[in-house]
Amino acid sequence: ANYYELVCTYFRNSNLTSYIRYVNRFAILLEEKLEQDSTAINIYIEAINTWRNKKGKDNIDYASLANSLAETDEENNQLTKADSLYQEAKIILKKIVGKYDYGYASVIFNLAHLQKKLGNLDLAEQYFLEVAEIDSVTIGEHHPDYIDYTLLTLANFYDLKNEPLKANK
Repeated sequence: ANYYELVCTYFRNSNLTSYIRYVNRFAILLEEKLEQDSTAINIYIEAINTWRNKKGKDNIDYASLANSLAETDEENNQLTKADSLYQEAKIILKKIVGKYDYGYASVIFNLAHLQKKLGNLDLAEQYFLEVAEIDSVTIGEHHPDYIDYTLLTLANFYDLKNEPLKANK
């Protein structure tokens, strides 16, 4: 057996939360460093099914896995599957941690970009504006990340929509 299988067997049998977090990190490594998306997708699916069967869906770890799998699906042009998983993660996180949370904002940001890809620009705009509102409350309007990242993303989006007056607000 390889190291991954040994660690998964140990955690799966002793500590499900550690198992899920390990699997999530391992799948991200496969995607980002080794470019093995299909293997990562299989690992995410195994982890999601294991967690759902043992702990249910209403928890942060499940939502994190759903978001990670959605990102991978989106990269592989499985946009409908990605949308469904992002929506699921959004609902869970909003219920558990509330709207003003980094994890929730990340899912909304991902949804905004996905909707932009799908050509649903009005829905994408709603999501980008929601992220801007969350960031203005959580990190503040004078924080460099809010100015350099959140507002710049919104300005670029309005430039794409050919609405320069909104981009300059």
